[in-house]
Amino acid sequence: MARIFDLDNPFFSAVSKILSVIGLNFLWLALCVPVVTAGASCTAFYYTIQKNIKNSRGYMFSDFMKSFKENFKQATGIWMILLAVLTLFLLDLAAVKTLIHMGRIPEGTQYFFYILMILIGVYAVWTFACLARFENTVKQTMKNAALLMISSLPVSLAVFALAAGAVLIIWLMPVTVLVMPATALWLASVLLEKVFRKGMSEEDKREEDARNLVYHDDYTEEKEPGKYE
Repeated sequence: MARIFDLDNPFFSAVSKILSVIGLNFLWLALCVPVVTAGASCTAFYYTIQKNIKNSRGYMFSDFMKSFKENFKQATGIWMILLAVLTLFLLDLAAVKTLIHMGRIPEGTQYFFYILMILIGVYAVWTFACLARFENTVKQTMKNAALLMISSLPVSLAVFALAAGAVLIIWLMPVTVLVMPATALWLASVLLEKVFRKGMSEEDKREEDARNLVYHDDYTEEKEPGKYE
């Protein structure tokens, strides 16, 4: 009977995880609303899913804000670049649609720009995940993300499928916006982490696995290639 009211039993653990996911979604959305902070919010989103939601380490709010503050400058710089490119594509798309309506270019040309915007979306996931995961310059982070996106094409396609599926579910059932973004990124992170771990040394993998296996509230920061602690 005592086990039923144990906070560590599967039921309470599941409820706690669901509440954490909902809270994280609200936090992410709230800090994406100002637009300029969206990059830092997405970086913190991935960081917190990996550390707190997936591996049950640390505390959701403090971990999110820690990553948000530490990565704000780099994440915002990257986000401004991506936003500028996306805006350019949207303007080009509007012009193309006008030309199609006027009969000057063939129907279907607009799909080229839809594909480009999808690529930007998938690239953004890779980029902010890399930023959350590793210490690097903005230039190197963006370069690594591009190389990983291209070299791990099946994973990139899966990331797009998960994002598209999440958007479709939210469109059909708006209430799922409370859980779908974090759920989709959680699933995507499983695939992304497999790619990231290929570039880690065996020693780094063992140290990270040990930290994930046993979490201490008073853990100390260690120097490592990844920022995920």
